[in-house]
Amino acid sequence: MTIRPTLRLQRFADHRLMPWKNGKGETREVASSEDAASGLLWRLSLATVSGSGSFSAFPGIDRTIAVMAGDGMVLTVGGESQPPLTTDTEPFAFSGDAEVTAESLGGETTDLNLMTRRGVWHHRLTRRRLTRRPLAAPLTLEVQASTAALVFSGAAQVSVNDAAFTGAFGDVLLGLTQGDRITLTEAKSEGYLFIAEFAPVAEGWAR
Repeated sequence: MTIRPTLRLQRFADHRLMPWKNGKGETREVASSEDAASGLLWRLSLATVSGSGSFSAFPGIDRTIAVMAGDGMVLTVGGESQPPLTTDTEPFAFSGDAEVTAESLGGETTDLNLMTRRGVWHHRLTRRRLTRRPLAAPLTLEVQASTAALVFSGAAQVSVNDAAFTGAFGDVLLGLTQGDRITLTEAKSEGYLFIAEFAPVAEGWAR
């Protein structure tokens, strides 16, 4: 079978590594897009947080964060403390304009970040649990947005339109697009599959 050239599995070690200025973490940029008129349009990244501290401000950006591994954190957004973010909680959306601080709940935490330019692009971040128990039926998802990525927080084998890919923690399947069918064929460890979908607002995609 011929795999669409834009569809590729990017390994965790191949993400672009960018240490934080405050020394309390590092970001691995998976992919991003920008233009001269608006600047950053969207960015997908993984961050490793080693302690409490402040988030950088991103004016005009909508953000969603999800904990992939570690003890998690408590965010204070615009002066309001939020419920703890852990591997057991759903992705959390907030404005990049807000003043945000994070209180570590223990050791190192790895989180997934999805950002889009407000009013220009929008996004949705969802997840599906991986379990090593036999599946009663295949788990199949259909991509709804024009651009999407599949992020692994556990080891699993998936197929996209019958092309097979095996990912491990932090690997990302890029190049997904509207209408692609993702089927989980085997979970090799516990964890989650995160589906990051994003599209220009002008396309009229209903999140």
